Amino acid sequence: MLLPDNRKSVKHLNAFLEEVKLMARLDHPRIVKFIGVAWDSLSDLCVLTKFMEGGDLRRLLDNYEAQNFPVGFNETKVTIALHVAHALTYLHSLDPPVLHRDLKSRNILLNANLDARLADFGISREHEGDTMTAGVGTSRWMAPEVMMGERYDEKADMFSLGVVLSELDLHCLPYSHAVEDNNPSRKLPNPKFCMNSALESKRRRGKTRCTSHDFGGYSIFVSETCNITDRFMYSAEMFKGFDYVIMEEYLDIGCNNLIRTSVYPASGTCEKTSVDGSTSDIVSLYANGTAVILLFDNGDCGSEPSLGFVLDSDEVSSGHCIQGRHKFYSNSPVSSSGSTGKVSAYESASGIGIVTSTSTPSITGGTIVGIVAGVVAVVALLGFAALRWRNRRRGDMSYKDSGIPVLASSYAGYPTPASALDSITLASESSYSQEDTTEPRTLTNLWEDEIIITARVPREKVYLGELISRGAYGEVYAGFFNDERVAIKILLPEMRKSVKHVNAFLTEVKMMATLNHERIVQFIGVAWDSLIDLCVLSEYMEGGDLRSLLTTYEELNFPVGFDRSKARIALHVAHALTYLHSLSTPVLHRDLKSKNILLTGTLDAKLTDFGVSRERADFTMTGGIGTSRWMAPEVMMGERYDDKADIFSFGIVLSELDQHVLPYANAKENMESSRSMPGTAILQLVAMGKLQIEFSPAVPESIVALGMACVAVDPNDRPTAAGVLYKLHTILEREL
Repeated sequence: MLLPDNRKSVKHLNAFLEEVKLMARLDHPRIVKFIGVAWDSLSDLCVLTKFMEGGDLRRLLDNYEAQNFPVGFNETKVTIALHVAHALTYLHSLDPPVLHRDLKSRNILLNANLDARLADFGISREHEGDTMTAGVGTSRWMAPEVMMGERYDEKADMFSLGVVLSELDLHCLPYSHAVEDNNPSRKLPNPKFCMNSALESKRRRGKTRCTSHDFGGYSIFVSETCNITDRFMYSAEMFKGFDYVIMEEYLDIGCNNLIRTSVYPASGTCEKTSVDGSTSDIVSLYANGTAVILLFDNGDCGSEPSLGFVLDSDEVSSGHCIQGRHKFYSNSPVSSSGSTGKVSAYESASGIGIVTSTSTPSITGGTIVGIVAGVVAVVALLGFAALRWRNRRRGDMSYKDSGIPVLASSYAGYPTPASALDSITLASESSYSQEDTTEPRTLTNLWEDEIIITARVPREKVYLGELISRGAYGEVYAGFFNDERVAIKILLPEMRKSVKHVNAFLTEVKMMATLNHERIVQFIGVAWDSLIDLCVLSEYMEGGDLRSLLTTYEELNFPVGFDRSKARIALHVAHALTYLHSLSTPVLHRDLKSKNILLTGTLDAKLTDFGVSRERADFTMTGGIGTSRWMAPEVMMGERYDDKADIFSFGIVLSELDQHVLPYANAKENMESSRSMPGTAILQLVAMGKLQIEFSPAVPESIVALGMACVAVDPNDRPTAAGVLYKLHTILEREL
């Protein structure tokens, strides 16, 4: 929950909701699971996430240090690092990539087995190539390019991961062992403020910077030392040609009763705040409008500041009340190329470091590259190290990840931010290509559809059993409804948060609900309590799918060719296609393949999976729909197609029934080579009509002729579904 003081701020509420929206679209085993968001009013807005009983990594490392736990790496530490690398790989492989921007040990949570998950996405954002907010994150873990206010990308997270690796090793906070060169007994101050003094004081439009010498070595207290009514005009005249920051101090909370106004030259160097030198300051003002103000009571800029502020351009320019008693103004306009940030002001009562000098050596580009390259190399070795430790162990593993599958391609099935954003707003989105203008555009249309409402059944009466199969978008379970065995199809968890996929799922439901034929898997109903548990109930087919049967045939060396059982399966599929194509508006299946032909215990076949099916209309339909090895050339080429595309796929299925293997499995690169032909080459040759299916010598000539007619390159040369049905009837009666 937000702190009580922040619940009344629209700015903080908006930031909180942005974090909620980001968390809701992320779905990965190495990211803390988002459960939901709840509120009765804005004042009690709260976010629910998975409870991690192991606490955060920082707490674990503190315990290690207190107990004098050996430094270095063991299997547990490497596993934690590997889990974080998995999370970052997922985030960075999204389109566009998501940057965490505050990776540190405190934001790595652990379960009881010390499995790690990444948390706290309060300042995360999608990286789209723009220069992002400078200075965002926690200073000790911050990459140099972020400190410098330069353009940065996901490599900033990798720098932070490298810092976390050092924490895992030594157990203490980053840089806690660092000491000053001229005083080995004294630790270096907090790098947040070291960074600010190390940054080159950036000039606006070539003007010279103000220094302590220009103002007699100290800042000006306008309202306290001078009888000045217009402090802003006086400051502008006094500091003409220089950058400065005005700080107003108030007596009462809420910025009431002004006490004094101080003007600080924004030189980025240590300046005296009083004539006697008892107090001093370091004030920096950057091109994007961000300001850093550090005040020192003892006059020593090498000590810890008594008060510190890091302000974004909005807080500096609009006179917001900061910490209840301060307002700030500056004379420096925000650069048109600058980006403003959301950095809160804070008071350094303890633990806040200092700026030491103006001569801090700069960090070179080569150093930064070396740091980043080193971190990436270490991350790449984490999986190998974990694998070696795992091979040494006996018994069960204490963590779930195996090997090092951290490539971006491993997460191609996860939702992208662009699609998952809709899970929160349920905004109207086009769910299909521009050509598919007849499809419903919003969830609202489908939820209110009479067919879907009529087909709805109570969710509490649906019981999930074992997993039967898993596809690119959904899973099918065996289960029960009203004590009847059913098949239950649900979307994959990462797909449930996308309006596009939920829309497509409901469109499939509507299609299934309107079909009624003995050779099409019977639709029973649809159930939901919310979007995340939407499920479709259909007839349970105990014989599994045809692809599984043919794989078993191949493993058992079942004779190739056609018998009555295979011919009956083909006949049943032809019945289903004839029904679909003969409807008043023909329905194209568009994904006919052996996996989508289900069987009963007696091998009666029924057609299923209408996820990409649609009614035929008189315009070019979506190209590339279907599964590639069963796809007609005109579909591959993105050309106009009709029900003859299903007939081509049926011809492919006939070849599978004959030889039991996947289509074109016997295709070779050339006559001399034994290497199988790559899939891309197969598709190209099929599209050009240079590669066709094959049949074994054991197949009746009539089946071969039918199959080859079905896969004719020219759709006009293919038979209709009714023609196929008639031919198969004839073959069964006369030849088999």
